[in-house]
Amino acid sequence: APAAGRFPEASGLPSSFSLRGFRNPELNETFTANSAVTVQGGVTYWDMHMRHFMYYQRREKRWVLTPRHDDGNDVLAEVQQGDTRGIAFQKGQENTWQEYAGDQWVTVVVQMFAAGSAPPRAGE
Repeated sequence: APAAGRFPEASGLPSSFSLRGFRNPELNETFTANSAVTVQGGVTYWDMHMRHFMYYQRREKRWVLTPRHDDGNDVLAEVQQGDTRGIAFQKGQENTWQEYAGDQWVTVVVQMFAAGSAPPRAGE
Protein backbone atom coordinates (compact mmCIF):
# COMPACT_ATOMS: atom_id res chain seq x y z
CA ALA A 1 0.00 0.00 0.00
CA PRO A 2 1.28 3.50 -0.73
CA ALA A 3 2.52 5.54 2.19
CA ALA A 4 0.33 8.29 3.57
CA GLY A 5 1.03 11.70 2.11
CA ARG A 6 1.25 12.40 -1.60
CA PHE A 7 -0.56 9.56 -3.30
CA PRO A 8 0.68 9.19 -6.88
CA GLU A 9 -1.86 9.34 -9.68
CA ALA A 10 -1.51 5.70 -10.58
CA SER A 11 -3.09 2.35 -9.95
CA GLY A 12 -2.54 1.04 -6.46
CA LEU A 13 -4.13 4.04 -4.77
CA PRO A 14 -5.93 3.25 -1.52
CA SER A 15 -9.64 2.56 -1.78
CA SER A 16 -10.26 5.18 0.87
CA PHE A 17 -8.38 7.50 3.14
CA SER A 18 -8.98 10.13 5.79
CA LEU A 19 -7.87 13.75 5.86
CA ARG A 20 -7.23 15.78 9.03
CA GLY A 21 -6.07 19.37 9.42
CA PHE A 22 -8.42 21.53 7.33
CA ARG A 23 -10.13 24.54 8.90
CA ASN A 24 -13.41 23.52 7.23
CA PRO A 25 -14.59 20.49 9.23
CA GLU A 26 -16.47 19.15 6.18
CA LEU A 27 -13.08 18.41 4.56
CA ASN A 28 -11.77 16.44 7.57
CA GLU A 29 -13.50 13.30 6.41
CA THR A 30 -12.92 9.86 4.99
CA PHE A 31 -12.96 9.90 1.19
CA THR A 32 -13.67 6.73 -0.81
CA ALA A 33 -12.65 6.03 -4.39
CA ASN A 34 -15.35 6.02 -7.06
CA SER A 35 -13.78 4.61 -10.22
CA ALA A 36 -17.06 5.14 -12.12
CA VAL A 37 -16.63 8.92 -11.81
CA THR A 38 -13.38 10.12 -13.33
CA VAL A 39 -11.68 13.45 -13.94
CA GLN A 40 -8.85 13.67 -16.48
CA GLY A 41 -8.83 9.87 -16.63
CA GLY A 42 -8.22 9.50 -12.90
CA VAL A 43 -10.36 8.14 -10.10
CA THR A 44 -12.23 10.57 -7.86
CA TYR A 45 -12.64 10.27 -4.10
CA TRP A 46 -15.90 11.23 -2.36
CA ASP A 47 -17.01 11.95 1.18
CA MET A 48 -19.76 9.81 2.66
CA HIS A 49 -22.51 12.29 1.76
CA MET A 50 -21.22 12.88 -1.81
CA ARG A 51 -20.96 16.62 -1.05
CA HIS A 52 -17.21 16.98 -1.64
CA PHE A 53 -14.81 15.16 -3.92
CA MET A 54 -11.11 15.05 -4.58
CA TYR A 55 -9.50 14.75 -7.99
CA TYR A 56 -5.99 14.86 -9.39
CA GLN A 57 -4.98 17.78 -11.61
CA ARG A 58 -2.51 16.26 -14.05
CA ARG A 59 -1.09 19.54 -15.33
CA GLU A 60 -0.52 20.92 -11.83
CA LYS A 61 0.44 17.49 -10.41
CA ARG A 62 -1.66 17.94 -7.29
CA TRP A 63 -4.77 16.74 -5.53
CA VAL A 64 -7.69 19.16 -5.24
CA LEU A 65 -10.81 19.14 -3.06
CA THR A 66 -14.00 20.79 -4.21
CA PRO A 67 -17.70 20.74 -3.41
CA ARG A 68 -19.92 18.75 -5.77
CA HIS A 69 -22.14 21.80 -6.33
CA ASP A 70 -21.38 25.49 -5.82
CA ASP A 71 -23.97 28.24 -6.19
CA GLY A 72 -26.10 25.92 -8.33
CA ASN A 73 -23.19 24.97 -10.59
CA ASP A 74 -22.27 21.35 -11.24
CA VAL A 75 -18.58 21.50 -10.30
CA LEU A 76 -18.00 17.87 -11.25
CA ALA A 77 -19.13 18.53 -14.83
CA GLU A 78 -16.98 21.67 -14.94
CA VAL A 79 -13.77 19.93 -13.86
CA GLN A 80 -14.50 17.01 -16.18
CA GLN A 81 -14.50 19.60 -18.99
CA GLY A 82 -11.11 20.98 -17.90
CA ASP A 83 -11.92 23.58 -15.26
CA THR A 84 -9.55 23.63 -12.27
CA ARG A 85 -11.93 24.64 -9.49
CA GLY A 86 -11.31 23.74 -5.91
CA ILE A 87 -11.49 24.97 -2.33
CA ALA A 88 -8.27 23.25 -1.26
CA PHE A 89 -5.24 21.94 -3.11
CA GLN A 90 -2.00 20.18 -2.31
CA LYS A 91 0.99 22.49 -2.54
CA GLY A 92 4.65 21.61 -2.63
CA GLN A 93 5.42 19.40 0.33
CA GLU A 94 3.11 16.44 0.59
CA ASN A 95 1.28 17.57 3.75
CA THR A 96 1.06 21.25 2.83
CA TRP A 97 -2.23 22.42 1.35
CA GLN A 98 -3.81 25.74 0.45
CA GLU A 99 -7.39 26.03 1.70
CA TYR A 100 -9.91 28.74 0.93
CA ALA A 101 -11.10 29.68 4.42
CA GLY A 102 -13.37 32.65 4.96
CA ASP A 103 -12.41 34.94 2.12
CA GLN A 104 -8.73 34.12 1.67
CA TRP A 105 -6.32 31.30 0.86
CA VAL A 106 -4.47 29.96 3.90
CA THR A 107 -1.74 27.36 4.28
CA VAL A 108 -2.70 24.31 6.35
CA VAL A 109 -0.86 21.14 7.29
CA VAL A 110 -3.01 18.14 6.39
CA GLN A 111 -2.44 14.55 7.36
CA MET A 112 -3.60 11.87 4.92
CA PHE A 113 -4.16 8.38 6.28
CA ALA A 114 -4.78 5.32 4.15
CA ALA A 115 -7.98 3.40 4.93
CA GLY A 116 -8.05 1.98 8.43
CA SER A 117 -4.98 3.82 9.69
CA ALA A 118 -6.50 7.14 10.75
CA PRO A 119 -6.50 7.96 14.42
CA PRO A 120 -9.95 8.30 15.99
CA ARG A 121 -11.45 11.75 16.08
CA ALA A 122 -11.78 13.52 19.39
CA GLY A 123 -14.88 12.21 21.13
CA GLU A 124 -15.00 8.89 19.29
